[in-house]
Amino acid sequence: SSARNGAARRRERWFWWRRPSLIRKGAAAVNKKPKLPTLKTGNDIVAQDASKREKLDQRSRALWAAQCAERVLHYFESEHPQDDRPRRAIEGARAWARGEISMMDARALAVAAHAAARTCTQPAATAAARATGHAVATAHARGHARGGASYALLAIALELPEQADKRMIAEKKWQETKLAKYKRIRAAGTAARRAARD
Repeated sequence: SSARNGAARRRERWFWWRRPSLIRKGAAAVNKKPKLPTLKTGNDIVAQDASKREKLDQRSRALWAAQCAERVLHYFESEHPQDDRPRRAIEGARAWARGEISMMDARALAVAAHAAARTCTQPAATAAARATGHAVATAHARGHARGGASYALLAIALELPEQADKRMIAEKKWQETKLAKYKRIRAAGTAARRAARD
């Protein structure tokens, strides 16, 4: 009995000695903010479609990335309504795909869009602007298309971090439907060219 009482007293002393630390840890657990998603998360999700993108030519990739970026452009424009650099980047990606501007013109638009991203204070706005920069940079290197889609996913996730996974999965499905559309267009074009040769 005396041994049990002694053990109880030691536990009580330990508790009161550690009480401030325990309270702080408990409060931190209650007030813990959700971990912000990162670009790596978006890259990992978009990488799942790598084999599908391989079948697309560079112009189709630019058009797809521009559509992905346009979906989140409002995050940037709500913070900087007078700054049209990201919007011009999306228009530039489409103009390059139509053969209306050169690759160097597209690169200049990409640099401007990334400069616009650096002026943002909201993470979602920054990611949206970077999505547009990567979309038009696809004219320079086709791998930038992945950046456009990844940053678009990141922008959506950063808007509501507590719902990041759910929102990114939903947006990824939308991106997949658009990717499939460009694959069908390319397949139809290839079939038409073969028929013309025959």
